[in-house]
Amino acid sequence: MSHLNEKVSYLRGLMEGMKLDTTTNEGLLLSKIVDVLDSIACDIADLADAHEELNEYVDSIDQDLSELEEVFEDELEDDYEDEDDDEDEEDDEDEDDDEEDDFEECDGNCEGCSGCDDEDVEYDGDIFVECMCPECKGTFYVKEEELDDEAFHICPRCGVRVHVVPDFEADIPVAALAEDEGEVN
Repeated sequence: MSHLNEKVSYLRGLMEGMKLDTTTNEGLLLSKIVDVLDSIACDIADLADAHEELNEYVDSIDQDLSELEEVFEDELEDDYEDEDDDEDEEDDEDEDDDEEDDFEECDGNCEGCSGCDDEDVEYDGDIFVECMCPECKGTFYVKEEELDDEAFHICPRCGVRVHVVPDFEADIPVAALAEDEGEVN
């Protein structure tokens, strides 16, 4: 920005070399214009210095941030590796549990079954049917023996007493049979 200061100094020297009379309107105007230009040049030089200082500060922050990112990326990679190892162990445990659950909930239909090899095993538990709440559109299970044209259930999601219609999806909570009193939908 020194070139701007130099140009203003040149204009001031030119004005003084011309021996302009600063008592006349034109001379006073030119003198004030050169003063304003000098002031502007000084302000611009100050701004340039502040800008350079700010750039240096931002560069140091960027460098510090890059170092922190490297540290956190290394820690995150270590955490992900630990989680993957934990998930692999959990998956192995879940597979063992699933096989046990399959065997406990055996319905005697062994086609594609991995729980047992005995086709004479009989299922003696309740059979559940998936249903959808007409109010909240949530799904839940109802015992097959509780399905009746006149039976109502309480939706476990929204709590409304509803007449259920079987729906066929998986992993939905089981609804309790409602008493005959209460709101009917």
